[in-house]
Amino acid sequence: MARFGRFTLGEEQPIEIYEGDSMKLEKGYVKILNGDPTFDLHVQQLVAVIHLDKGQSVRQIDSSAQIGSKVD
Repeated sequence: MARFGRFTLGEEQPIEIYEGDSMKLEKGYVKILNGDPTFDLHVQQLVAVIHLDKGQSVRQIDSSAQIGSKVD
């Protein structure tokens, strides 16, 4: 399983961390999913839906931070 972080432009530490197998961008929202991304979305489990504010992004990271926790 991969870890994904939501970042604010210019910051090195993520605001939030999520764990899942893949991510998908749809109309300003990022979905974090568990399950094989080659299958239909109905087979995958939705972990999180993230609405990005201006200047934010989500990317895969390597971190041992607790999932869903805020990083100061």
